[in-house]
Parts: sequence; structure tokens; C-alpha cells
Amino acid sequence: MEAAQDINLRDKITVTLADAAKLTGIGRAKLEELAKGDIKFPSFKVGVKTLIHVELLNKYLAEKATMRVGEKTMSKRVAEIIAKREERE
Repeated sequence: MEAAQDINLRDKITVTLADAAKLTGIGRAKLEELAKGDIKFPSFKVGVKTLIHVELLNKYLAEKATMRVGEKTMSKRVAEIIAKREERE
């Protein structure tokens, strides 16, 4: 039988914030902020430990990347003009 420490992080069902940071390259503090503040972030508490569901984390990050969250894709003014045009149509 394989020892727990020999299991690849990607093969686990859940990981800690520290392990999620290793997997994603996102800082532990940012992951903790997401866990506390984003209802869609796939985390839960067991006692004082925050665990993150690996498969759902991958889906969460893919969705964010698709939506380009955090990136400035157009100016606020351009977004207002587009919104007004769409309202008229």
C-alpha cells in the first residue's frame, strides 16, 4: 500500500491552502482570501483547517481564466458605450 506522503498532490481529493498554493502558483494568502470571500471557491473547513477540493479548484480556475477575471480588458468608458448600445437593441 502506498504511503500517504508518496501520493501526488494532484491525485488527492482535497488539499490544504499550502498545497493548493504549490499546485496553482497562487499565494497562500490570496487562496485564503478567496476561501473566505468568494462563495463559489471550492473550500470548506474541518476544524481550523481549510481544505480545497482539487477537481473543483481546477474547474474554478478554468472558469476564471475564461472570464479573464482580474484583467482590464477595456476602459470603463468603452464598457458604458457598449452597454448603452446593447440596451437600445
